[in-house]
Amino acid sequence: MIEVRKELRISEVIATNASNVPLQIVLAGGHRSGKDIESSLTLDAATCARHKIPKIFSLVGRTIVCTFRSREIPLLQKEPWQGQIDFGAIEDDCLEIESLNREETIRPNSHIIPAGRIDETLRTLVLSSFSKGGKRHSRDVPCPFYQFILWLTEGEYEACKLLPVNSMFKVDFHLLK
Repeated sequence: MIEVRKELRISEVIATNASNVPLQIVLAGGHRSGKDIESSLTLDAATCARHKIPKIFSLVGRTIVCTFRSREIPLLQKEPWQGQIDFGAIEDDCLEIESLNREETIRPNSHIIPAGRIDETLRTLVLSSFSKGGKRHSRDVPCPFYQFILWLTEGEYEACKLLPVNSMFKVDFHLLK
């Protein structure tokens, strides 16, 4: 089991007209190169209450601390290569691994003398809520629904690479005071 902890800044709060979705929160997670990526939380009233997230627009600029803990996906049969996902056993705060990427970039840097190069390695983990029953419908608003795009350190990336194929993450989050 691994644990990844990230602090993400709330960049936008959106109220929706859908009865089951009172709040959508857009989270920005910066990186040293200045690139910014966004994650989002689509929350219903019960989820807001469970995580003590007030349903107000003044959350913009605040920080949410997210803790991701790996665990195995519950299967209907014991053998991972034969089992089907037991969607009834997956909780709202469980996330499937959509991708784990490592991108290396080398570019010239003519702003220094003598000219040099910039080597940059970006490691990202993309997690999202499970689609119950295995299908997502664009007309349905799943709630709660989480989409996280996380920058990883080298150690976090290497630990994620070693996770078994049948792994997922459970997220816990709270507002930083």
